[in-house]
Amino acid sequence: MPSPRLTVWLLATLGSLFQGCADVPLVAPPAAAPVAVATLSGPPTLDAGRPHADVAGIVTERLPSAPYVYFRVSPPAGTAQWVVTMGDCPPAGDPVVVEVMTVEHAFYSRRLDRTFDELAFGIARTPEHRTPGA
Repeated sequence: MPSPRLTVWLLATLGSLFQGCADVPLVAPPAAAPVAVATLSGPPTLDAGRPHADVAGIVTERLPSAPYVYFRVSPPAGTAQWVVTMGDCPPAGDPVVVEVMTVEHAFYSRRLDRTFDELAFGIARTPEHRTPGA
């Protein structure tokens, strides 16, 4: 059996450890709260949820830069858009569907030593592998 002195010390130590926990709120932030997206190329930009439209079209240019691939997607109508993804994307000339997570403006890639006026960050899939509901 532990000595009364050890028991008092143990209770006092545990009490002091848990004393600061009472001030910590246990409420999660609202789901629609804006999220600050930080980049290495500049100050954070505000991205409220996922308001960006997905991109679908033909891959017209690829710039591999492991572990990323930068590629230009030309939609059937509209302006071509630069996208970056981790891993791989279809080869030039093949169709692609990109689930866009966020878009950065004036994004500088140190790996490519290039600035993109607008760059979408997303998940690239071939149309037959598109996620249902995406």
